[in-house]
Amino acid sequence: MQIRENSALYNPAHYIRPNRIRSAQKVSSTESKDARDLFYSFYYDEVFADSVKHSCIVHFVPENKQIPNRKEHPGLIVQKVYNIALEEAVEDHS
Repeated sequence: MQIRENSALYNPAHYIRPNRIRSAQKVSSTESKDARDLFYSFYYDEVFADSVKHSCIVHFVPENKQIPNRKEHPGLIVQKVYNIALEEAVEDHS
């Protein structure tokens, strides 16, 4: 967090819902398995801290792992990365 002229700034990461991806080719990697699915992006904004409405819980879960139970682990799920500059999902080659 940075301080500028007595105003706190915050740098939140962007998370993108699969149905919001604007890809010319629809690939299976953009299909959602769960209503909590999000894509992580390396895009950050700089916003005033008082404009942040609430925090959220985001679970980073490898694709080969089971998505945690919603009641035991509330929050959103990230299993994939979206490259905003190229407007495409990043494939996991591990």
